[in-house]
Amino acid sequence: MLKRVFSPYVNLNKNIYLIGVARFINALGTLIFPFITLILKEKIGLSEGRVGLYLAIGGLVFVPASIIGGKLSDKFGRKKIIFIGDFLVIVFYSICFFMPVNMTMIWLLFIASFFGGIIMPSYDAMVSDIATEEERARSYSFLYYMFNLGFAFAMFLGGKLFNNYLHYMFLIDAITALLALIIVMVFVEDVYRTNIISKVENEDKLKESILSILNKNRIVVLFSFSMIGLSLLFSQWNFLVPIQSVDYFGDEKGSIIYGNIGVINGITVVIFTTFVTKFFKDIREIINIILALVIAMIGFSLFAYTESSYAFYLGTFLFTIGEILETISVLPFIMKYTPETHRGRMAGVFPVIMGIGFLAGPVLSGQLKEQYSYTFTWQVFLIAAALSIVLLFVVLLLDKKRDLTNE
Repeated sequence: MLKRVFSPYVNLNKNIYLIGVARFINALGTLIFPFITLILKEKIGLSEGRVGLYLAIGGLVFVPASIIGGKLSDKFGRKKIIFIGDFLVIVFYSICFFMPVNMTMIWLLFIASFFGGIIMPSYDAMVSDIATEEERARSYSFLYYMFNLGFAFAMFLGGKLFNNYLHYMFLIDAITALLALIIVMVFVEDVYRTNIISKVENEDKLKESILSILNKNRIVVLFSFSMIGLSLLFSQWNFLVPIQSVDYFGDEKGSIIYGNIGVINGITVVIFTTFVTKFFKDIREIINIILALVIAMIGFSLFAYTESSYAFYLGTFLFTIGEILETISVLPFIMKYTPETHRGRMAGVFPVIMGIGFLAGPVLSGQLKEQYSYTFTWQVFLIAAALSIVLLFVVLLLDKKRDLTNE
């Protein structure tokens, strides 16, 4: 059984395995941001509308961070940016451990989120640097697997600690982030500085702007915008789902159920990622993403039309299968159209465009929920996801046209 589970991940670059261990340890401490909605609503006492607004502000912080981080990553190398950003995240989480739960703490978390956003393009680009084109999908799948293995434990622990031991969640987050950072800095090679820059004969290629690259690959721009509907839908996983859980099942039971939903999400990734990767590995990435969105819509529909915790758990399983398929397909598609000298910048710009949905989602659902039912609110996001599918079919046609041109 174990041999079958891990068979897609054999013979990867050793640095991928080291990054995977770091991702696992880091994910063990992912306790705060999955519960940020409940912190704002239950601990501080904000309305759904104000919670959505603050989540959008927190997401907005990520926009300049991602762009800046991608630029710095391509200029100075991946590990330098990871060290500076991660170290500052650890500092701010450590400060929060000693603070009362109030809005000052929330603003410090947003600052930590800024530095976390700076390092993400470096991690994504580092994986693309290390892995060959044939290994890339399996490498991203492996790292996704390792993160969710840790995330499942984190959500279970977070559900138990949230009501009475919230501050210890900050401490655990800081410690695990420090351990993961040590692994990356000491053991993982930054091949971008040693291999890729040395291969570029014309220095002007390094200086070419990301806008120029996007202009040459407009399919990437269309693809990014087509993913906004997906991000609108998935933004509710950290906003509407926890609020709905508490409203339907009460404060204490609701937070435990939301923790269980996170556990199911993580366990589903752990058990099914390898099977999904193997089954869909020979299918075009865009087709995989369309299928992922359809499956996710079915899963989230159970939150829209039922009030049963068991239905919520089934819906979580389904949208997680969609999440797996989307995750292992998006970055390989993007990197296929990106020169190696601009991977950091592309890994920074793409989430910004797609992240429009993650920014607008909490604000929109917060306003809708204050005036309408959960069912109506979910229906709005399901329709947005359906529109994304239409745009993705256009991207599919362009992707096929590109393959015919290259033959």
